Formats: sequence, C-alpha cells, structure tokens
Amino acid sequence: MDISVEFSVDGKIADGVTVYVREERGIVRELWPTAIALEDGRSFQLLPTVRVLISGRLGEREAVQPGSSVIVRINPVTREVTEILVL
Repeated sequence: MDISVEFSVDGKIADGVTVYVREERGIVRELWPTAIALEDGRSFQLLPTVRVLISGRLGEREAVQPGSSVIVRINPVTREVTEILVL
C-alpha cells in the first residue's frame, strides 16, 4: 500500500513537501544492523534512525526477532526502511 502524506506548518500545507511511504507485510527471516530480510526473500536497507513500533508505541530494536510478523514502512525512492511495526 502506498500512502501520500502532506506536512502542515502552523495549520497550512507546506509548499511542495510531500512524503511517500510504501508498506510491506511479512515475517522476519533475519535482521542486521543495516538491513532486514523477510521469509519470502525480500530484503530492505534500514535507515540508521529506523523506528520500531510495538502496538503503536516506540519500542526497542531487539523486539524484532526472526519469526516476528511485521509491517515495514519504506521510502519508495530510496527503498530504505523508516519504521518497523511489530504485529
């Protein structure tokens, strides 16, 4: 699923600022400091500042383990993961 988000500044839409996010769902096969691999063979680069969310709350990166069901939010331009949601 692709999501388009427009940022607002003081209640106004900021000129020309649009962020696109793609979501991919899967089961974690491996997690390295710079990448994540899903069981279906897809792998993605991780931003150094990747956020991990558990039940909507900020969590620890260690919560992402092999076998975890996740949604990864990806910048489709750079293909880097910005957030990992642990389901």
